[in-house]
Amino acid sequence: MPKLTTNQYSYYKNKVGADTIKWSNFVETGTYLGECIYDMEDYGEFENLYTVELHEQTLNQTKQKRPNSKINFYLGDSGDKILEICKELVGNSVFWLDAHEHHVAVPGKADWRNGIYSPLNKELHAINTLCNDYALVIIDDRQTFGGGSLPHVSDTSCLEIIKDRTLQSYLDSDRIVVLLDKK
Repeated sequence: MPKLTTNQYSYYKNKVGADTIKWSNFVETGTYLGECIYDMEDYGEFENLYTVELHEQTLNQTKQKRPNSKINFYLGDSGDKILEICKELVGNSVFWLDAHEHHVAVPGKADWRNGIYSPLNKELHAINTLCNDYALVIIDDRQTFGGGSLPHVSDTSCLEIIKDRTLQSYLDSDRIVVLLDKK
């Protein structure tokens, strides 16, 4: 599915009962061209914005669009970088998990299955263990789960990782939306 829009974000907050919570941080994995993160910056709800991109050229091109942006850009594997980000977060956080699987070798990655690496499990573990406040987790590209693209990822496997903190969840055709409780 395309980027997360501010209208979709508001809709998902409402669906899981998160619309009355003050959200301080927005964290995106998979920057690509910056459409989502720049929209969220313009939306004005978040004090802090973070985005992670695996490809240096893509990240640099995106950063050049707005040199004076308040967005914190990270280069690298989102499964690793989200650990750094989660340790910095203070306050309630929205996570837009849109880092796609890698079809190239990522040495030393334990999540490899059939030549495909996805950072999603590591991202969910980091959010679950390191974020102490409310978290709204929106996972994109649900239609790729369990198929040729991500045979080892499923709705169940994602929800299992965060089940102990889940207050409410909602699944649509291409996204999983979960509100996590404070620790």
